[in-house]
Amino acid sequence: MKSRNIAYIAVFCALAVAIVVLTHYVIPAKTVPLALVAFVGLVAFNKTGWGGGIAFAVVVEILTFVFTGLSVSFFTLSVLFVPYIFMAYAVRKLTYTKIKTAIIRGLIAFAYFALTSFALMSLTVFVTGSQSALFEVQDKIGIWLTAPLFAVFCIPADFFISSVAIIITDRLNKIKK
Repeated sequence: MKSRNIAYIAVFCALAVAIVVLTHYVIPAKTVPLALVAFVGLVAFNKTGWGGGIAFAVVVEILTFVFTGLSVSFFTLSVLFVPYIFMAYAVRKLTYTKIKTAIIRGLIAFAYFALTSFALMSLTVFVTGSQSALFEVQDKIGIWLTAPLFAVFCIPADFFISSVAIIITDRLNKIKK
């Protein structure tokens, strides 16, 4: 791995861990700020490839556990957003600019978010005993309706995160030249 990629990974990891720690201690158990970690991770993947992206994920997971322990923030990151980075990078060729690829990516994102939100809601309450906004909705309409509902709301987030990550990566590449 090139030293430039290592420097990028270090900067992206520092930014991601800062977001997680602030989210955990200042804005407890909020999902939206943790989505920024997914955005930073996707930029790290786009910029450094699979090796750098995996290194980013491992370092962020370890440091998140060190700073937050077995918390809702840790589980939300571990179950929902870090695997999302891998999924989003794996399907990066399926963009939302063409109808066929947008439908395929939308279905993949829907399935991913439905499964992971179901797992997150089941696992986090069991391990931490804490609840987030998702769990309040789950108490009212049930887990089987909450997971697909959450997935529907996450498809625009996937569009935004993947599109902006591509734009930022392109700008970083132009700066380098």
